[in-house]
Amino acid sequence: MSRMAANILLIMIALVLPFLLPAGQLPTHWSLILHTTLETIAVLLSVMIFLGGWISARIRVSPFAQALSSLFLCVGLLEFAHMLSYNGMPGLLLYNGPHTAVVFGLAARSLVALSLLTIVAYPWTRTSRPQTRTHHVISGGGLLLTVAAYVLAVHLEDWLSPSLLKVWEYASFRLAVELPILALLVLSVLLVQRKTEQRQGQPFDKRLVFIALLLALVSEASLTFYQNNSEIHILLAHICKIAAYSLIFRAVLWPHLHTPPALLRQKEGETRNAQNHLHATLESIYDAVIITDRLGSVTYANPASAAFFRLSAQAMAGMAIEALFKIKSYDHPVKSCLASGQSSGIKPSEVFLPHEERWVTTEYSVSPIIGEQQEMIGTVLVFRDITERIKQQQNQQALASIIESASDFIAMASADGKALYYNKTARTMLGIADDADLSAISVAETHPAWAKDVLLNAALPEAEEHGMWNGESAFLGKRGEEIPVSQAIMSHRNEKNELLFYSTIARSLSEMRLAERKERLAVTVFENIADGIMVTDNRQMIQYVNPAFTQITGFEEQDIVGASPKILSSGKHDRAFYDQMWSSIRSHGSWQGEIWNRRKNGDVFLESITITGVKDGAQSIAYYIGVFKDVTLQKQLEAKLQHQAFHDAVTGLPNRLLLYERMEKAMRSGNTFAVLFLDLDRFKRINDTLGHSVGDQVLNVVAERLNACLRTSDTVARTGGDEFILLLDGLNHPEDSAVIAQKIILELSAPIFLDRFELYITVSIGISFCPRDGKDIHTLIKHADQAMYSAKEQGRNNFQVFSPVQEDSSPQLLSLEVSLRRALSNEELKLHYQPQIDSVTQNIIGLEALVRWSHPEWGPIPPAKFIPLAEESGLIKTLDQWVIREACRQLRRWLDEGYKPVPVSVNVSMMLFRQPNLAVYISQAMTDSGLPPHYLGIEITESTVMSNPEIALQTLHALKEMGIRISLDDFGVGYSSLNHLKKLPIDTLKIDRSFVQDIPEDAEDKAIVQSVIQLGRNLGLYVIAEGVEAEEQLAHLQSLQCQAVQGFLFSKPLPEAEVVRFFQKG
Repeated sequence: MSRMAANILLIMIALVLPFLLPAGQLPTHWSLILHTTLETIAVLLSVMIFLGGWISARIRVSPFAQALSSLFLCVGLLEFAHMLSYNGMPGLLLYNGPHTAVVFGLAARSLVALSLLTIVAYPWTRTSRPQTRTHHVISGGGLLLTVAAYVLAVHLEDWLSPSLLKVWEYASFRLAVELPILALLVLSVLLVQRKTEQRQGQPFDKRLVFIALLLALVSEASLTFYQNNSEIHILLAHICKIAAYSLIFRAVLWPHLHTPPALLRQKEGETRNAQNHLHATLESIYDAVIITDRLGSVTYANPASAAFFRLSAQAMAGMAIEALFKIKSYDHPVKSCLASGQSSGIKPSEVFLPHEERWVTTEYSVSPIIGEQQEMIGTVLVFRDITERIKQQQNQQALASIIESASDFIAMASADGKALYYNKTARTMLGIADDADLSAISVAETHPAWAKDVLLNAALPEAEEHGMWNGESAFLGKRGEEIPVSQAIMSHRNEKNELLFYSTIARSLSEMRLAERKERLAVTVFENIADGIMVTDNRQMIQYVNPAFTQITGFEEQDIVGASPKILSSGKHDRAFYDQMWSSIRSHGSWQGEIWNRRKNGDVFLESITITGVKDGAQSIAYYIGVFKDVTLQKQLEAKLQHQAFHDAVTGLPNRLLLYERMEKAMRSGNTFAVLFLDLDRFKRINDTLGHSVGDQVLNVVAERLNACLRTSDTVARTGGDEFILLLDGLNHPEDSAVIAQKIILELSAPIFLDRFELYITVSIGISFCPRDGKDIHTLIKHADQAMYSAKEQGRNNFQVFSPVQEDSSPQLLSLEVSLRRALSNEELKLHYQPQIDSVTQNIIGLEALVRWSHPEWGPIPPAKFIPLAEESGLIKTLDQWVIREACRQLRRWLDEGYKPVPVSVNVSMMLFRQPNLAVYISQAMTDSGLPPHYLGIEITESTVMSNPEIALQTLHALKEMGIRISLDDFGVGYSSLNHLKKLPIDTLKIDRSFVQDIPEDAEDKAIVQSVIQLGRNLGLYVIAEGVEAEEQLAHLQSLQCQAVQGFLFSKPLPEAEVVRFFQKG
C-alpha cells in the first residue's frame, strides 16, 4: 500500500473514530471539573508554545517561529475565555452562557487549524529569509480573530434577535462553520505527506507533526459530528487536543530550546575564533582595509592601511573619511554607499591623500555593513596600491611593443612545435595575416626542406638539451622564396624543469650582407669623395681625415691626426664667429656655413663646411664630423657673374638692373635726385665706318670721362647702344644738374685719339628730377628720355630739362613711326629741291632732292624728327627707294614738259647702299620712268663708303658705268682714308655745313675748307660747299676757288612748282 493511501486510511479512521465511541454523560460537577482542568492544561500548553516560539525567534531559528508563537498566544487567550465562559463557571470576567462559550471555542479551534497549516505550509529552513511582512500578516490575522471573537461573544445577544439566537443554536449552522476547520486539518495532513515524499521539509520531526495533526483531526471530528454534547466525545476531543499541543511543542520548538549549554559555549567559541581569524586576516593582508560607522567616520584601520595612508591607526580613528582621502569623482564613494546601500564593486581610480598632497593609483571597493535589524551600520573599504602593477603592465606593454616592432624576426612556439606568436617582421616575412589562427601553423612548415631538417634534427634537440642553439637557417617567404637567416633558438622551462615553449630571433642574412656592402660602400665613398672629411672626438681632436682633405689642405693624415682643427685657422674670423658656430652645434646639432682656412703652404682658401655632432647611446656628443669643399674659385666665379649681372660688359659701368636698384634706394631714402639721359649723337656712324671694336673703345673713353665729371656717390649706367643714364643723388638744388650736364658736354667735345684716328663726338642730354617729374623709376627715365629728344630737336650737343610740354608731345613721338609708314602710301611725302649754284656765274648747276612730310593732323614734320626715326625703324630703305623713283618721275615730267632740267642728286642711306641689288633697282627706276642716266646723281656719306670699302667700290663702279653722277656728302666729318678716297669713282666732294658756318672767323674751319677744296682740285673732283647762308661765307669760298655752293643764301629747298619758275627764268 502506498504512503498516500495509508495516510488517507488514517484520516478516515480519525474521522470515523468518534462514531465508534458510545455517547454518554458525566455528572455535572465532574464534567465541569474535567473541562476546566483539561482547558487549563490546553491554555498552559498554548502559553508554552508561545514562549518557545518567541525564544526560537530570538535565536533566529526562523522568522515564522514568531508567527507561530503569536497564533498560539491567541489560541491560549481564546481557550482561556472559553474555559471561563463555560456553563457552570462563575461569571467573574465574562458573561457565562452557551453562546459565549461556543464563540470562543470556534475561534480557538479555527486558530489551531491555521497554526497547524502554518507549520506545514511555510518554509522554516535556516537559509530562508522570508519577508518580515508575511509573519506579521499571520500574527496580525490571529490577533484580529481573537479580538473579533471577544467582541462577538460580549455583544452577540445584544446584536442578535431572539429568533436569530435560535438559529445560532441549530446544529446545522454550527456544522457549516466547523466543516472548514476540519478541511484545513485534512489539508495540513496531506501537505505533510507531500513534503515528506519530496524530501523537502522543515527543521522539525515530521512524524510527530503528522501524529499531532491526526490527533487534532480526531479532536475536531469528535466536536463536529456529535452535536448532542456527549460528555464522552467532549472529553476525547480535549484529550486529543492536549496531546496534539504537546506533540507540536515537542516536534517544532523543543529541539531548539533543548540545546545543551556546552553546545552554546562551543558556538560562542567558534564565533570568537571566527572573529579572531577575521581580525588576524585583516591585520595581515596586504590590502588597506578601513571600516567606518554610518556617519562615515573611521572606526578601524588595519596595518596595511596605516602604511598606505602613512598615518597610524590611532591617528585615523574617528577621522572623517573625506579628510582621509578623495578620488576623481563627483561623489565620495563612502557617501554614495551610505546613501544607496549598494556595494561599489572593484574600481580603479586616482586617490588623493590631502595630508600628503599626493595622488596614488589604486583599486578600491566599498561595501555596506548590515546590522541585525537589517539596518546599515557602516561601510568597509578595501584599497590596493596598483602603482607598481601599472608600471609593470606599462613595461610589459612597452616590451611587447618593442618586440612587435623590432626589425628582427621574433617568434614563439609551443613544446610540440605549434606557433604561439610572430611579431610584425615575422608575419610580413612569412606572409601571415595579423588575424591568422597561429595554432594551426606548424613552425617546421615555415622552413624549406633543408632548414626543416636542421630545425628538427639539430636545432631543437640542442636547444632542448643546452637551452640555446645558434646557426644559419632559412624561412619560406610569402611568395615561396627562400630567405636565408642567422637564427637563435632558446628553450624555456618551469621550476620543475618541464619544457614550456621555444622562442627564436632571426635576422635576414640578405639584410646583413646588404649592411656589409653599405659599410664597404661608405668606406669607399669616404676614401674617394671629392669633399674633404674631418672627424674629431668630443674634445675636438682630429681622429680621421680622408684623401680629399689632404688634397684640399695639403696636410697628410699622419700630420693632422691628433691635432686641433685650429691648425687650419686663417685668422680671418674673430672669437665671436666661432662662439656662434659652436653655440649652433650645441643647440641644433649641426652648423653650416663658410670659413676662411689656411692650407699647409700658407694659401688662404674659402670652404663651405657642414659640422655635425654625433651622439652616443647616452645622448652625449661622441665625435664631430666636418664635411667641406673648396669654394674659392666658385665664389670668384659667382662674384664675376654677380658683377656681370649688374654691370655693362663693354664699359664695366652699372647696367639697367643696378641703376634701378640704386634709384629705388634713393627713392626710399627720400632724397632729391636727378636723372640724366645721355645719347651720343651720330655714334652709329662710328660703328658703321670704323667697326664695333673702335666703337667699344669710344664707349670706354666716354665712360671714363663721365665718371670724371661726377661725384663718387653718383651713378653712371650704360643702358644700351650709345645711351647712358646718370643718377645724381642728394642734389641740394636742381640747377646743379644743369652745371654737371654742361660740364659733360664740354668734356665729351674734346677729341678722342684712337690709334691713327682722331674722333669727335657730341652728346644730347635730357634731365628729370625726383620727385618733381615723377615718383617711380619708369616715369623719371621716360621724362628724361623725352627731354633728351627735345635736345636733339634743338640741334644736338645740348641739354634740356623736362617740362610737361614735352610729355604732351610724347603721344606724337610714339605714333610717329606708324604715321610714317602710312605716309608712304597716303602720298603725304613730297620732294623739295634745293638749288646748287655755280660760285662764279651763280647759275643753277644742279638740284638736291630732299623729302618733306606734311602730316594731315600735325602739319609739317621736320626732317630732323622723322629721318632719324626712319633710320632707327628700318623705314629709311623704303623711304630712299621712294625718293629715287619720285625724282626719276619728276625729271621725266620736266623733260616731257619741254624744260631743260639740271641733274638731280638723291641721298642714299647706308641701309639702301648695302643692298647688293642697288644698281639694279636704280636702273629699273630710270627704265620705268624713261629718264636718261646723266640727269640722276646719288649722294653717299663717308661713313657709308667706309663701312665696307670693297663692297662700296663695286657698287659705285656699277653706278658709274650706268652714267650716274656720284657725290661724297658731308666730307670732312667722317674718317675717310685718302688711300681709299683716290680709288673711289666719285665726281663731287661736298663740304659739310659744320665747317662752313663759322668761316671766315674760325681759322681751323678755314683751314679744313681750304684743304678739302685743294684736295678736290688735285683729285680732279668738283667741290660743293653746303650751308652757305652769308655773303662773307660766299666771298671766302670764291676766294678759295670753290666751284659751287648750296644754302639758304640762294634758296631754301623748293617744291616742284617753284623749281619750275626757276626753269622758266632760265
